Amino acid sequence: MNNNKRIQGQSLRKRKGHCGKGSRTARADHGSVGLKIRIGAGMYGLTRLILASTAFVEISEQEYVRFKSAKKVLNNIVAIEEKYDTAIENYRELEEELANVTFDYMLYEREPNFIFTTGNTINRRIVNVLTSFRLYNDHTEHHFSSLFGKASSQFQVLEDIKSKQYDSFIEYRVMEALRNYVQHRGYPLIGYSVGSKWIGSDADKRSEHRVVLTLDTDELRQDGVFKRKVLDEIMAVGEDPDLKLCIRKYVECLSDIHGVVRSLTTAETAIADQAMIDALSTYENAAGEDPDNAIYAIAKDETGRIVEKISLHLQQTDYRKLYEFKNKALVNLAKRVVTSK
Repeated sequence: MNNNKRIQGQSLRKRKGHCGKGSRTARADHGSVGLKIRIGAGMYGLTRLILASTAFVEISEQEYVRFKSAKKVLNNIVAIEEKYDTAIENYRELEEELANVTFDYMLYEREPNFIFTTGNTINRRIVNVLTSFRLYNDHTEHHFSSLFGKASSQFQVLEDIKSKQYDSFIEYRVMEALRNYVQHRGYPLIGYSVGSKWIGSDADKRSEHRVVLTLDTDELRQDGVFKRKVLDEIMAVGEDPDLKLCIRKYVECLSDIHGVVRSLTTAETAIADQAMIDALSTYENAAGEDPDNAIYAIAKDETGRIVEKISLHLQQTDYRKLYEFKNKALVNLAKRVVTSK
């Protein structure tokens, strides 16, 4: 079947790959698309499913399965990136809240309700961090199971890196125990204080304001819900831990885990990205029109009825790359300080 004259213009934002082989084009009204072409008991093809275009590019079952698999991979990868971004954004909001609390104290330290409203706000921010981190860890297991299977080496590596972070850093163990405490008992913030002190001397002397977050180990022990083994570790140090430092180290650990997740999915992601490019290229070359970076792979039964459709586009690739650029590895986070001095 001869192809119509190809529409001129920029194609696939210059990201074309090779075209699929064996593709053919058919045109008909939307109500009868595919009725003139049959492959065995059904048929597969690429189309735009819009009134402005009736092009239908026939593809093989193998091509359809390839595009469908690529879509599944990209759905899982983007979902992982979204959940990691949610966790990091919740952490950012906590740090911003602490900075705001410190500044507010400097301006309004005599406000009678400050201590109560501030404590509740900080608690809310910490709960957001804890729950989003747990969501990331639990859901990443689900996504890896979907992509590779629970018996795969990739799934085992994911489990190993999480166990390594837990075993290597007391801060990670404290935050995991705190998350469990929040789920079953109460708010995470056991103690906090806002104050100031003079630093420097002579002309350089200045008042420095800060907020301190701590875990009250005596109260946690009396409560009896906080994980006893972790609590014993804390008490062996001899002082209540700085919760801010624990949180920052916890974020570092999550960043390390996410770095491993990205490395484990690199090959599958590249294959899926190329499949999207190939699908759009196949359609454009065979249909003779620009797909405008979005088409559908569809499966029809022997009557021509659409039984499945899968959207194919490059937006997920762009979306993922934005997250990768935004959320880079976080190293030595506990040693970094933000100041407006």
